[in-house]
Amino acid sequence: MSLNIFSKEKFIFGGYYLIQPCKLIDESFELIPKYFYSQSNCICDKHPALPGYSWTSVSQDERREYANKLNLNDTEFSNFQDTIDTYFDKNLLGWSNTFYDIDTAREFYNNFLKNLSDVKLFAIGLKLTDVDSFKVENSDCEGILNALKKNIIIPSSYKFLGFEILGYEWNGFHSFACHDLIIDYKDKLSIDSNGYGLIDNYDNAVKATNYTNFESSGVEPVYWQPWAVFECSL
Repeated sequence: MSLNIFSKEKFIFGGYYLIQPCKLIDESFELIPKYFYSQSNCICDKHPALPGYSWTSVSQDERREYANKLNLNDTEFSNFQDTIDTYFDKNLLGWSNTFYDIDTAREFYNNFLKNLSDVKLFAIGLKLTDVDSFKVENSDCEGILNALKKNIIIPSSYKFLGFEILGYEWNGFHSFACHDLIIDYKDKLSIDSNGYGLIDNYDNAVKATNYTNFESSGVEPVYWQPWAVFECSL
């Protein structure tokens, strides 16, 4: 399935992601859903994770723990790693869990993740006007940059969930949700979250992003931006 480059939305494709929700949100996260899907691997499991790559510097115990989490035996996990390495070598998968086409993401899910009942597939994108600043601020972010450089517009047929305020650092995203900033957004900016724990309106998402980029917000000193999040069928 190819992306529709004539979509009206003008969100530039930044990758497909297979994610499990965070279930153990602190009680103070009162405006985030109990089962929250975030693009941040600080709080949600995104697949494949680092132990899935055969060449990453992780211990055998970490690989075994990851295989157990996926309900894969030794033979299945070996095939899992071989597949990841093949996808990576063929530029179907970018560092560290960015799928470049939906068919590959679905194939990976069907072959290895169907034992997990709560995995969902998402696409993310930036407004066209926000892409260049991401490229400047994250020049070493190979996986997502490769997706953005394709200049593909996310199709309007995908289910738009809202904007997540995200900041990239090496292996993945930090999220506003890691710091319960939705409380500050509501109290200081009068910005509410929707039923997905995200922000509906782009202008409000920009206001929230600007707040997050202030040093006084107390978050990681990375470049934060409003990313559009879409759910895709598996």
